[in-house]
Amino acid sequence: MQANPLVYIIMPNYNGADYLKTSISSIINQSYQNWKLLIVDDSSTDNSVEIIKGFREQDNRISYYVLKENAGCPAIPRNIGLKMAEGDYVAFIDSDDIWHSEKLKLQISIALNEGYNFVATGVCHFVDEDAIFVKPIEGNFANIPIKKYSHRDMLFKNRIISGSSALINLSLIRDNGLFFKEDIRYRAVEDYLFWLKLLELTEKCVLIDLPLVFYRHSLTSISKSKLPMAKKVFMLLSEYEYNDGKRIGLERFVYFSTYAFLSMMNRIFVKRCGDS
Repeated sequence: MQANPLVYIIMPNYNGADYLKTSISSIINQSYQNWKLLIVDDSSTDNSVEIIKGFREQDNRISYYVLKENAGCPAIPRNIGLKMAEGDYVAFIDSDDIWHSEKLKLQISIALNEGYNFVATGVCHFVDEDAIFVKPIEGNFANIPIKKYSHRDMLFKNRIISGSSALINLSLIRDNGLFFKEDIRYRAVEDYLFWLKLLELTEKCVLIDLPLVFYRHSLTSISKSKLPMAKKVFMLLSEYEYNDGKRIGLERFVYFSTYAFLSMMNRIFVKRCGDS
């Protein structure tokens, strides 16, 4: 792979006009500049497309695709992006999230130096953008904290807090025909299923233990019940098939119990931007 690989960034958007400018600007301001951004607009009814067109006129690395009808789930816009993707790595970002300016540079550095196929990052949560403090990355990139993890680790708990944090070797996706599941029953857990399928194919996975993604919460989402999500995770674990066609079996109850406990802990000890 070349020393300056192309990162293809996929951003699904639906009525994100209030946050699009900040999100797109965080990509433009990356210290790593060899990227292309595709924004897949899910038939927005606000002025999202006008905002996107304005950025496209300023930067030819930005392109967009507008769905004629609302898809009803983020899996479809993401899959459209994957079909159009080019280059060496693919990354995702939600249209209301923000990237640290060093995110891609750190991920590419680790992916190239260590041969990792999947590099995610830490996340901090915010409601008010004024709470975000973009801490500079100090020291040698070779000394940044990383944690390796496996497919089995992911079965115990979805450790990718936000899809906006993942950088993936595009050939791994292409060679195995991976896409997000578009079944509406999997809405909100389609990304977890995608990571599971992906990690089953490679052991070269790592998490950069630094908050390089700023994950936006609405005031309602922070207090939202976890029960519907828990039901969907149990459904996923019950229906999940390994690549050899086998299902998880009774172990799914162990995985689900661990998931529920760790999710509760994460809810209590969630890392919020601005926390010391």
